[in-house]
Amino acid sequence: KTLRKQTPINTAVESGFYTYVDVQGNESNEIEKLFATLEGYVKPIIDLLATRREISAEQRAVLTTFIATLFFRTPGFRRIHDGMHEAMMKRVMQMSLPNVDVAAATLERMKADGRDVDSVTSERAVEAAQNPDDYGIEFPPNASLQSMMTLLPQIAPMLGDLKWTVLHAPQNKSFVTSDEPFVLLPPSGHK
Repeated sequence: KTLRKQTPINTAVESGFYTYVDVQGNESNEIEKLFATLEGYVKPIIDLLATRREISAEQRAVLTTFIATLFFRTPGFRRIHDGMHEAMMKRVMQMSLPNVDVAAATLERMKADGRDVDSVTSERAVEAAQNPDDYGIEFPPNASLQSMMTLLPQIAPMLGDLKWTVLHAPQNKSFVTSDEPFVLLPPSGHK
């Protein structure tokens, strides 16, 4: 990859990253609207910090929520989320389909429930379940977005309880940006 110097505007932008399918089957950008509103609240707080002024407890709570979104709003979070869910589902499949007899009974139950499983044999199901490195499971964005929105109100207060250090770049210097801007660093000497 090539490093390039540019302003943060539209750096690491991925269109539709927070678009999800609602219960009616329609695409929605409500999460993006929520983030835009939050960013509107945070901008004056960041401006205060840029002038090295203190912020109130209420402002810190808003900023903490924004900082938590920086952890969850990334391709990295989606990769971690989907990877963990894939590993868990593969393990469940290994335990659920240990042999052909169990797989045949499972396929019969699925067929009785109206699922189309005619193209799957019990032998093939067991072979796939017992060889998890031979296949992958993909998840729709809704899965990671739901986890993100569930975790956000739990993680934000924890971040607020941490000791913060606000760093300022020297005059005419910049920080390096990326598509994963959130970093937790333990204090020096921490073991």
